[in-house]
Amino acid sequence: PSRLLAPKYGGFLTFGALAAGSESAPGQPSIADMTQVYRLKQQGSDTRVFGVIGDPIKHSMSPVIHNAAFEALGVDAVYLPFLVTDIEDFMDTFVAHKLAGCSITIPHKEHVAGYCADVDPVAQQIGAINTIVASASSSSGEDKALRASNTDWVAAISAIEAKLAAVDRGSGSGLEGQRVCILGSGGTARALAFGAISRGARVTIANRTLSKAQALAKELGCEAMSLEDLESSSEAAGSVLINTTSVGMSPNVDQAAVSQQVVARFALVFDAIYNPLRTKLLQMAEEEAKLTVSGVEMFIGQAAEQFKQFTGGRDPPLELMRDKVMERL
Repeated sequence: PSRLLAPKYGGFLTFGALAAGSESAPGQPSIADMTQVYRLKQQGSDTRVFGVIGDPIKHSMSPVIHNAAFEALGVDAVYLPFLVTDIEDFMDTFVAHKLAGCSITIPHKEHVAGYCADVDPVAQQIGAINTIVASASSSSGEDKALRASNTDWVAAISAIEAKLAAVDRGSGSGLEGQRVCILGSGGTARALAFGAISRGARVTIANRTLSKAQALAKELGCEAMSLEDLESSSEAAGSVLINTTSVGMSPNVDQAAVSQQVVARFALVFDAIYNPLRTKLLQMAEEEAKLTVSGVEMFIGQAAEQFKQFTGGRDPPLELMRDKVMERL
């Protein structure tokens, strides 16, 4: 990331590759990305720095859409990818370098709340954070307090309900009374389980390690089972199957978290993965003539809400953000 911030910190020059694939050092960005995505020539000492933290992070399209949105609205800010293995070290860096905010992805969503002075009540209840923003502390105009929230659950649940509404014009929430099975037990699983339960769904957490599924289910007041039991029990069926694991994410695009026989037991399949656009799991669902919802819908929805928080409430250019994602996919 330091290569992408040279102008902000007074650097006279920086190094970039002539083209993608011709890098002379690990992680070296291309000149095209430096000038078009990260807009080095427009950076100055007042440019605010945002980013996304995770491990892995190379697949993330967050820099593409947030930087495009900043440029479209004339916001003096840049958004970078941060490969973070040690969350404590990163949070120290966040404060020391006065970063403005960041998006949180796998595997850090459950580990950042303790560094934030103000945690949104819903995010606190979920137990997972995907957004932090530095804001003026209520006790001092100079000190910065970190505000934490979760924008995942509303984006995902809204996308699922919209798809259900397209085929069922019934009143109330499309998830009310429905059986929902969520694959995984991490931060995204927490958020989506919370969202589904809040909509009146009957939720089951399914995970490779049963004890992790049971621990999460106990916290949220729902059911738990192992992936092995999900595969073997024909009674393990329902309305919605939600994948929150990283199985099937690029570059491992030939993998799926469950078999096709499991997919066949559900009416709608949602995959939180957005790269690739049509994951192996969604392809299997299409083969079974099931309803599908891509992770792109959740990704754009949660990013749009993050953008509002990053910019003090400004409306994001949604169509531009969607176009940028689809161009890359």
